[in-house]
Amino acid sequence: MESIEFLESSLSWSEFWATMACGAVALGLVIEYRSEFKKTIAERNLTLLPVGALLVTLGVMLEFGFQIRTSLLVAEVRSIEQQHVAAANERAAKAEKEAAEAKLALARMNAPRKLTPDGMEALMTRLRRQAGKSFWVMTQRSPASRFGEQTDFAKQLSEAFTLAGWKRDPHFSRRNREDEMPEFTATSDRGCLVEGAQPELIKFVGDQLTAVEVHCDSVENPEYEQDFVLIEIGLR
Repeated sequence: MESIEFLESSLSWSEFWATMACGAVALGLVIEYRSEFKKTIAERNLTLLPVGALLVTLGVMLEFGFQIRTSLLVAEVRSIEQQHVAAANERAAKAEKEAAEAKLALARMNAPRKLTPDGMEALMTRLRRQAGKSFWVMTQRSPASRFGEQTDFAKQLSEAFTLAGWKRDPHFSRRNREDEMPEFTATSDRGCLVEGAQPELIKFVGDQLTAVEVHCDSVENPEYEQDFVLIEIGLR
């Protein structure tokens, strides 16, 4: 990049000195034939005019004028090219940044869901405000796999709720206390779902999970016990 800038600078200076040299030649011709021009004008005799010298002088002066015009046009073209190059570099840098951000977002999306020790402690502290409520964590999994990322994450959430004073209870139905929620279910969705009968309790649990960067959808189900919340963990 520095070598290109050096060549550009050298070329600009070469054009400048070439223009100055052409101007010096034109000025020299004017001085050289000044006496002939004066004599021709004083005597009003065009036959005394050195036509060849006049044509050479005019030609060199015109060349000098066109040289200046060419230098200005070249400078303008270079400026436009530099602007285009700068714009292209900016677009390339922006595209590279967006690609890096997309790659990072994909990596985060594919990374195992896991609460940090601080996140675990923060979640338990928040959940203690509703200690005594009942919960159940149900995990989606494929028949071919008994373990997986969602299983480990579900165990961590279940531990947080339990340590916060919530009761781990699979009995969910208001109509039949004998009905139990299974711990595992077939894979059908991704993410996390909070389900319960009380909108306020659903919102509370969802807000506490969101605060530790666990984002869940929520669904109200009037068939559930009033103080019961189901957290369903799907695929990553």
